[in-house]
Amino acid sequence: ELGGGGLIYPRVDDHFDLLDAYLQLDRDWGRARLGRQWITGALGAYNFDGAEALVSRRTFTAEGWVGRALVEGLSEPYTSSQLSAVDNLPPEQDGYIFGALLRVRPDALSAASVTYQRVILADHSGMYSERASLAASTRRLGLALDLTATYDLASGDWNEARLRAGSTGIGPVGYSVEARRSQPFFELWTIWGAFAPVGFNEARTTVDWHPRAQPFSASLHFAYRKYDPADAGISLQTSGWRAGGDASWRAGASLSAYGSSDIDIGNGASSDDGRAGVHWMASRGVTLGVEASVTQMIYEYSIGTGRVYGAALNAA
Repeated sequence: ELGGGGLIYPRVDDHFDLLDAYLQLDRDWGRARLGRQWITGALGAYNFDGAEALVSRRTFTAEGWVGRALVEGLSEPYTSSQLSAVDNLPPEQDGYIFGALLRVRPDALSAASVTYQRVILADHSGMYSERASLAASTRRLGLALDLTATYDLASGDWNEARLRAGSTGIGPVGYSVEARRSQPFFELWTIWGAFAPVGFNEARTTVDWHPRAQPFSASLHFAYRKYDPADAGISLQTSGWRAGGDASWRAGASLSAYGSSDIDIGNGASSDDGRAGVHWMASRGVTLGVEASVTQMIYEYSIGTGRVYGAALNAA
């Protein structure tokens, strides 16, 4: 708790919250857990009360979980008063989660996994979500290939699909090209899915320069987006682009500096971000640093016409 003084942040009077507490059994074949725990992966981070088991055999891993689902980011049941106090149409029943993950790693350069997860109503009359994901990567012949895809079976949308190809960083110049599809995900209990931002397709390219035995390095990236029709009844911009870069410089073993800048022009407005800092190793085991920043974007959320300025001093 941050304290009193009229703070308006939600749950500021919540003195204690249980994030995880479980018993774990470890054996040669894998592990088993019972209690409040987390499942993290391509579908996000899900907290639940229940059981989880993982079996591992050389190149193959299988994992399964089942229990009472907790609202993502809240660590409370779906029928919690914490949720009903702020939502006009809260869920009327608890949710029960079950899922499975299969992972295979044929060699040190390749891996693939498939995940399925479903959250159903307590009386089995419906569901809150049903999703699946695929992830695969390989490194061959100086190339890196990565594929990730997340599909919402309830809505029929690809929440995230990404294919990236690039160099493995053997030489001083690295590059990558990427194709991406993105569509926001909301569980079925909330009406906010009807007001979600439209999805978009994006093409992105990145070039890195890391010369050996040189104090400089730099990276540039450029991306173009095409948004789906919004059906808003008015003419809206349906394309946008992003561009940016970063650079770093090291003067010996004690002093280094870095900076980055990004600009986003697209659906609704434009914004820009910047960051710069200096890091100094005063002596063996003692470091000092200072950083300044200015931002209009926090992940996918635009601050608007204003900016947030920041300064940081760190020591270790």
